[in-house]
Amino acid sequence: MAERGAEDKQINYTHYVAIDFGTSGTGIALSTASNPDSIKVFSHWTTIKIAIDMKCPTVLLLDPEQRFEAFGEEAISLYHNKRNLKYPDRVADYYFFNQFKMSLYSRKKITSKLMIKAANGKALPATTVFATALAYIKGITLAKFEGFDNPSRKILWIVTVPAIWSLAAKQIMKVAAAQAGIGQPDNEDILFALEPEAAAIFCEKEILAVKKDAMENQADYLIVDCGGGTVDIAAHRLSKDDSNKMFIEELTAPQGGPDGGFSVNRAFEEMLYKLFKTIDEKQMEEIKTTYAREWTKLVYKEFEGTKTSFECNKPHQELSVTISERLTREIEKVTSRSMEDLIADCKEYKLSWDADENALVLKYQTMIRFFQPVVSQILARIEQILARSECKSIQTIVLVGGFAESSFLFEEVNDTFASKNITVIKSSIPMLSVLKGAVIFGQKRDVISSRKMSQSIGMKIAQIYNRDIHDLCEMEIVEGKSVCRNVYHQFIKANESVKAGSTVQFPFRALSTSSTTCKVDIYASTSNGIKYVTDDACYKLGEIIIQNPSFNYQGSYGIITVVMDLSGTDIKVMAYTQSSQEELKLSLNFVPEENYIPCT
Repeated sequence: MAERGAEDKQINYTHYVAIDFGTSGTGIALSTASNPDSIKVFSHWTTIKIAIDMKCPTVLLLDPEQRFEAFGEEAISLYHNKRNLKYPDRVADYYFFNQFKMSLYSRKKITSKLMIKAANGKALPATTVFATALAYIKGITLAKFEGFDNPSRKILWIVTVPAIWSLAAKQIMKVAAAQAGIGQPDNEDILFALEPEAAAIFCEKEILAVKKDAMENQADYLIVDCGGGTVDIAAHRLSKDDSNKMFIEELTAPQGGPDGGFSVNRAFEEMLYKLFKTIDEKQMEEIKTTYAREWTKLVYKEFEGTKTSFECNKPHQELSVTISERLTREIEKVTSRSMEDLIADCKEYKLSWDADENALVLKYQTMIRFFQPVVSQILARIEQILARSECKSIQTIVLVGGFAESSFLFEEVNDTFASKNITVIKSSIPMLSVLKGAVIFGQKRDVISSRKMSQSIGMKIAQIYNRDIHDLCEMEIVEGKSVCRNVYHQFIKANESVKAGSTVQFPFRALSTSSTTCKVDIYASTSNGIKYVTDDACYKLGEIIIQNPSFNYQGSYGIITVVMDLSGTDIKVMAYTQSSQEELKLSLNFVPEENYIPCT
């Protein structure tokens, strides 16, 4: 534990606002310091009836001048009914963004120049897209919730992010939030809540209610957060002290991947392409553009209800998906065939047509084909994390997230792990668990007592070359000295447990005495024992840019100490001079630039 740290400043917030910015849906919830147990979930996004209860589709529409036009259901409605657009004759120039959160799912290669492509094929910077959406969300929060007209209000904004997101992805989101007027990148008014942690906080009572061991106030469990785009899996130990205060300890580093519920929707859409195979690709794209509203409703609304109700233990089950009459007529016109004939020719899937309901009837075997690949991947991920030595005591699996509403997913997970003496439960409100838990996390940030590092973290340092230690190929001459400047100095190991508020510190001296600005390169690896940052298993995580004061570089006067807090949902850093203890200005960047002086 370092003597000096980068702890949270004690701020008396009056409001706690959580934004669950999901791939498929966005939610807002709020509580106040005066009534923290009352969590209000915003439910009046639009005058249009919302299919996803208490959440708004994460869909953004910008006009041809890249100005905000609409968000959520209204964005879908406007884009698909061009007569109501501000510039109806320029519909092809509108920017329609859907599922754009997935653009930030990456481990290593997100840059400040990341672009997100809209439906019209044009792209805008990721920060612009996210900032525009967040600005709307902030505006609707302040306008629709009561109590924000008090000038003395102090808001803590809690933004949910997947536990598997990279630090670069978080930085993009934090910069976008700042541009939207939600906190600033370098202050305490914005807090990230890791989605599985937030869900666990909300599901506390449900988790303790089903535990099987004799420990009355302790339970080991998996949280499986199944969203629209990704699945996030975390292993926790929940315990309570004598005062009934809750603490959550991470047992192993979280894992996950792009295995969300939209995978099932995409499989359904792929089936439609095969069903309408006589329509060439160009004509199909024209139909999807001309009848975009109907096509989107079919794939992401009508089928969504079917997806949720499908059950794996009913082999004779048949489920219907209504297709709009307008879209049906166009398909039959282009193909010169009836829907019955098209289905009869599609031997690859078990389908039928209900002419009375104008609905496609999906047989059990067809639904299994849609679900099986993504569900098998989720099961494999759960098996993988349960196989770790730290997870042998787990007796409960908790499913949360929008995809957890699926009966098929729950039944498959339950059937797979019931024989292993593991209880599988579903949150009482799977879609809102993360959102409500995020509000509680904002109020009680110390509830997470420790986290496990998913990777080792260290810094790039330069050392005087020693042929007994260093490889000759790593040696170079700097200001007349033989130096090895690619040494990996590890200060935390992969899968190491880090207690809340604990820090690591490291002193260094700038390699060049003529520089007033120096850079500390931060590297990471999923392996321990890395020797050089040039090793294949090592990659650059980011950099700390420090503004040096002018001082004597002799003795302790030239030494700067950097303190890093890696225990939170985001990295915090401070630096000070060893001689005068003066705190130095710095910036932390996970999208590095070149041409800064390395440090020793």
